[in-house]
Amino acid sequence: MSVFRSFIIAVSMYSRIPMPQFAWKEKDMRYAICFFPVVGVITGLVQYLLNFCLEKEFLTAWEYVIASAVVPLLIIGGIHLDGFMDVSDALHSYAPAEKKLEIMKDPHIGAFAVISLLAPGLLWIGALMELSVHMTKGIAAAMPFIYVLSRIFSGMALVWFPAARKDGLLYTFASAAHKKTVRITLICATVFCGCILLWLSPAAGLLLLLFCLGFLAFYRVYAMRIFGGITGDTEGWFLCLEELFMLLLLAVLVRF
Repeated sequence: MSVFRSFIIAVSMYSRIPMPQFAWKEKDMRYAICFFPVVGVITGLVQYLLNFCLEKEFLTAWEYVIASAVVPLLIIGGIHLDGFMDVSDALHSYAPAEKKLEIMKDPHIGAFAVISLLAPGLLWIGALMELSVHMTKGIAAAMPFIYVLSRIFSGMALVWFPAARKDGLLYTFASAAHKKTVRITLICATVFCGCILLWLSPAAGLLLLLFCLGFLAFYRVYAMRIFGGITGDTEGWFLCLEELFMLLLLAVLVRF
C-alpha cells in the first residue's frame, strides 16, 4: 500500500494529473522519488505522439512547435519553472548564500526572474523549430527521453546531495525517502533508458547520457559553492536547464 501511495504522491506532486487525495504520511513518501520519472514517461509519450503527427504531416511545423511547448506545461504545470525563476532571482542578487536562500523563499517574482526566463524560452522554441524541419526517426524516438532522464537525475541529486536547509519540501522528501531503494531504482532506470536510447539512436543516446552525468556533477559543485547544498528550487532550476540543454543538443545533432 505504501508503494502505491508513493506513486500517487509523486504524480500528484510533480504533475497536474488528477490523483486520489489522502493525508500524506512520512511512511507513504519513502518511495515517492522512485516514481518521479513516471511523470517524464507520461510527458515523453505525449511528445512522441506529437513527433509521430509531425512525421505523418498531421501537424504543420508551427503547430508542432506550439504543441510541444504547451503540452509539457499542461501535464506538469509550473512547479519546476517556479524553482528556475526563484533561483534566477537569487543568483542575480549577488548576496551571501544565506540571503540567497531567503530570496528563494520569497513568494514574489522579481524582475530578474522574468528576464531570465526569456532567453531559455526563446532557445526552447528555436530548438523545436530546428527539430520540426530536420527531424529524423532516431531523434524523434530519442527526444521523449529528455523528460525521463531529467527526472531520474534530479531524483539522484535529491537522495545523494546534501540539502542547503533543514526545512522545506525537498528536505521533507529526502528525509522520508528510503534512500537505498530509491538509489538502486534510479540507477536501474538510468541503465534501462540508456540501453533503449543507444538502441534507438546510438549518437543521441551517448550524447544525452554523457551530458546528464556531466551536468549532474556540475550541479553538485555549483549548488554547494553558491547555496551550500540543494533545495527544491535548485532542483527545478537544474531540471529546466537539463531539459533545455538536451533539446539543444538534439537540435544540433539533427543537422549531422
